[in-house]
Order: sequence, then C-alpha cells, then structure tokens
Amino acid sequence: MAKTRRWNLNELEGRYAATNLTETAIDLHLGMKRVDGTKVPVGRYRLDLDALSDRGFVTKRGSGAAAVFDVQIYREPDGRFLLGVRRDRTTPLDRFLVS
Repeated sequence: MAKTRRWNLNELEGRYAATNLTETAIDLHLGMKRVDGTKVPVGRYRLDLDALSDRGFVTKRGSGAAAVFDVQIYREPDGRFLLGVRRDRTTPLDRFLVS
C-alpha cells in the first residue's frame, strides 16, 4: 500500500527533493508555494519508487529492507512538472497522475 505524502514545491526554486524515503510506493499530493506565499494544488500522483529506480528516474540506495529512495521533481519554465534523478534524465510527472 502506498504511503500518502504531501509536498510543496517552491515556485522560485523550481525543484523539490526528498531523500531517505523508506516506502516503495507513494501517493503524492503535490502543491506549489507561489512567490506571494499562497499555495496552489498541482495534482495527485501514484509513484512506484522501485519501478522508477529500475528505469533510472529515482535513486535507490541499499537493498532489501534497508533500501531508501531519493526523489526529485522539477518545474519547467513552461509549467510542466518532471520527475528525475537529474534535469537531463527525467520523465513527465503527468504519466503518474491519479484522477
């Protein structure tokens, strides 16, 4: 079962990073904190961290029960959100959107 996480990406920085996540799947409720301090919802996403690490979009450190994951989300100037280890290795976050 996926653990629910609520993250807010900072509009100015355009990136959110979470490290040392112990769960293998997360139900992500992503928001964005605007420059004026208001928070706006972006969407809800289901992320299978094991599968995403196999594809190179999430970092997995360790193995078995000791494994932890590092996740990064980027906001592009055109407003798209991307998931990836680095900006040059990403996948669109919309692929994981839950309605």
